[in-house]
Amino acid sequence: MKVITVNLPQTYIKEIDSMIGENSLYPSRSELIRVAVRDFLISQLELLERITKMSQNTKEALIKEKTPEGEVLTFSEADGRIRTIRVVKKDSK
Repeated sequence: MKVITVNLPQTYIKEIDSMIGENSLYPSRSELIRVAVRDFLISQLELLERITKMSQNTKEALIKEKTPEGEVLTFSEADGRIRTIRVVKKDSK
C-alpha cells in the first residue's frame, strides 16, 4: 500500500472518529477510508461503464455542455430517474 495525505473538514473527521475504535465498525481511520474509497470507485466505475455503453449503443447520453475541464452528460436511468455527470479530463502533463 502507498501512503497518501488527504485534507478533510473537521466535521468529516469527527464523524469518522465516531465510527472507529475497539467496539465500532472500523478499527482505524485508514480502514474506514479504504472501504469508503473502494465502494466509491466500484459505484463510479459501474456508472461510467453504463454511460459508455449507453452513449455507444443508444446515444441516450446527451452532452449538455462542453467546458475546458470536461463535459456534462445527462441521461435517463432505466427507472426514469435523470442523472447528470461531469466528466473531467485528466491533466496530461
